[in-house]
Amino acid sequence: MERIDHTARTLHLLGLDLVDGTPVYDIKPYIPWDSVGGNFHSSPVGNDCSNTVALLPRIRPLSSFRVPDWVTANDGEFARVVFTPEARASVAAARARGLLHPLYPPLEKDAVQKPSNNMTHGGGEEDCEVCAAVCEVVAQDPRSSHDGRGKPTAEAYGMTFNALRVSFVVNAPGPDGCATAVVVSAEEDPGDESAPPGAYQHSKFLRHQAEAEAAAMGRRALLAWRFPIREGVVQGLLDLKGGGTWKLGSAGVAATCNEGYVASSPTKIPILTLI
Repeated sequence: MERIDHTARTLHLLGLDLVDGTPVYDIKPYIPWDSVGGNFHSSPVGNDCSNTVALLPRIRPLSSFRVPDWVTANDGEFARVVFTPEARASVAAARARGLLHPLYPPLEKDAVQKPSNNMTHGGGEEDCEVCAAVCEVVAQDPRSSHDGRGKPTAEAYGMTFNALRVSFVVNAPGPDGCATAVVVSAEEDPGDESAPPGAYQHSKFLRHQAEAEAAAMGRRALLAWRFPIREGVVQGLLDLKGGGTWKLGSAGVAATCNEGYVASSPTKIPILTLI
């Protein structure tokens, strides 16, 4: 920080690898958890940033740095996040099916996990690691202010976690003043038809539709994709391992056969063009 122009509401910076005069739009506060050492103390300066770390001399010990209260204030994280038995079972089943691979590959038969923290169900079942990770996300309350962030809601809020669509509700604070978030479901993410083409959620929707059609034909186990879903990649999204492409149609009615076969099948299975 070189100087601040209060009249022009402009910060003048030094030491950036930029052409002189380049505007810097994204200015963030220097927060304790992003610093080395973290020797900060809160300062009652409210929303006035004139006394924050940005305006202190550039060479100062970390112990002298201050940040405003609104930076260090607790954002209302949930003290407790719990799973319903059904949601917990769904997570375990998803992992066992390989749905969460490669981040959470299926566990070996005799593998035993210790509970990661007491925010989860705490039973030590095979889904404990995944549930703990979900708890960490839910505890931050990912809802927007329009969806009731920081407030108890009876309506379930859904979010994407890995290949799962996780839904949770927030109960009213108990006698201790702490609200509890309850994960009520964790199902395979069906994607979003309304998402723009190429977006992960739209690609997920298309593959989910193809898998549903294959399941209806009794061929779901033979459907193997050539590559995992990638953000922004549309070309070859429904290509199958070993060649061939699954054809989707608007009405889901089988009409004609297309050249191409499911590679993993012991016999050649024609891929239907659905219209």
